[in-house]
Parts: sequence; C-alpha cells; structure tokens
Amino acid sequence: MFQETQNTQDASFQLFETAYVFEAAVVSFIVTVFVVYTFLTLKERHRDVSQFNLLFGAAVYGFITGLVIAFVILPMRVLIMNSDVKPHIAAVGGIFVFLTMFSLRQGAVGRLPFIGEPLRGYRRAQLRKTIEVAERQLLKSK
Repeated sequence: MFQETQNTQDASFQLFETAYVFEAAVVSFIVTVFVVYTFLTLKERHRDVSQFNLLFGAAVYGFITGLVIAFVILPMRVLIMNSDVKPHIAAVGGIFVFLTMFSLRQGAVGRLPFIGEPLRGYRRAQLRKTIEVAERQLLKSK
C-alpha cells in the first residue's frame, strides 16, 4: 500500500515538474522573441535611452506577457477544453489577464522602481516606430 502511494506521488510530482518546465520554456521563448524583435526593428532614431535599457525593457515586457500566457491563459484553456471548469468561472480568471494587459498598455508598469526607466524607454521607442510606420502608410495611400 505504501509503495503504491509513493509511486502515485512520484508520478504526480513528475507531471507537476514537467508542466513548469513547459511553462518556463514558453516564457523564455516569448522573452527571446521580444528582445530579438526589438533589436532588429527599433533603430537609433526611435530610442532616447541606451540600447541596453531598450533591450532590458523589451525583456521585462516579454517576461510579463509570457507569465500571463504561460501561467494563466494556457492552463485556463486546458481546463475549459477538458470541461474541468465552467466558462463563467473562467471569465473571472480572465479579469486578471485583462487587468495585467491593460496596465501594460497604459504604462502603469513603467512607474515601478528600478525597472521603470527601461520600460518607459521601450514603450516610447515602440510608439515612435508605430507612428513612423503609420505615417509611411498614410503617404502611400495618397
């Protein structure tokens, strides 16, 4: 009896450990995509902070986005698909996702100490890039 309980606990721990490895890989992938995209697309004319601060801000934004996707959205999707949780309960969990993404979009995270300046610099550079692309598209459409 004790041996069966021990094997069950070991199997559940391995499953638990595997899930976190997968989620950590998702977060790492998203951070890498954010940093590489920033490195390749944001030029000197877009930024008003150093390249390091810009890439650090991109990594933090990627990390927060990756955490939300890997630890909230993906598990919630699996639970809904397996019918383990009712959709109205999942909607309550979605409020956390909405508030996190809203705070990122509004720049509230940029007020945090120590990481605020790189985050604000990254956000300003992204906005400058977006404005530049929009102006080019407007000129093309005329």
